[in-house]
Order: sequence, then structure tokens, then C-alpha cells
Amino acid sequence: MRRILAVLLIACVALGVAVSARAADEAAAQPAAGKHILAVKGDAAYYCTCGAGCKCTLEGEDMTKCSCGKPVEKVNIKGKYVCENCCTIADTPGKCEKCGMELKKVE
Repeated sequence: MRRILAVLLIACVALGVAVSARAADEAAAQPAAGKHILAVKGDAAYYCTCGAGCKCTLEGEDMTKCSCGKPVEKVNIKGKYVCENCCTIADTPGKCEKCGMELKKVE
């Protein structure tokens, strides 16, 4: 019985590590996914840390301050595709899913 419990425990730990590694890989592949993008400048996207449902804005030209008071994060989006109209970021070329404009590759 102890042997079975030990095997089950090892299997659960291994599964947890695999799930955590996959989540980290997905987060790295989608650096700005699920975040409220405030601006795209060059090869960087600036987003508010309060989440995708947030409606706040940047305060003037200061890229570090959000109107809600939460910190602004910067993420590199080089190689991604961005909509210049609404700041949507995608992995593949095509049309923006929000406004229909052509996505432009970030070099």
C-alpha cells in the first residue's frame, strides 16, 4: 500500500511540474496575452497590471504611470504582429480580430 501511495505521489508531483513548465512556456510565447495593452512603441508593448478588463490609460507621455495608479509593465514584442489601430498583438499575420485592420510585423 505504501508503495502505491509513493508511486501516486511521484506521479502527481511530476504532473504538477509538467503543467507548471507548460504554463511558463505559454506565458513566454504570449508575453502580453490577457493584459490591458496601453501602448505599443517600437518593439515594446506597455500594459497595465490590473488586467485585460481594465479601461485605464497612460498618464501623458510617462510610460511608467497608469491612470489607475498601478504600475505599467513593458514587454518585448519583436517578431509579433500588431494592429496599429487598437494595439492588438498576435503571433501570426492577418487581420485584427477586433477592428479588421491588417496586422503589421514588429521588427
